[in-house]
Amino acid sequence: MTNGRVTQRAVTLGAHDEATGTVAVTTGLATGDQVIVTPTTDVADGIVVSVVSGKE
Repeated sequence: MTNGRVTQRAVTLGAHDEATGTVAVTTGLATGDQVIVTPTTDVADGIVVSVVSGKE
């Protein structure tokens, strides 16, 4: 998210932990970036969004 808008980025995925369902992102994100992990069909690059809850 940049200035309240969704910003689509290419990332490189690393190790996948099947027990926890987590995947490491090895490139493409910076410290503090927020990630939409379960997007809906109406999420698109450039739309205005706000964070209502989540884990950091």
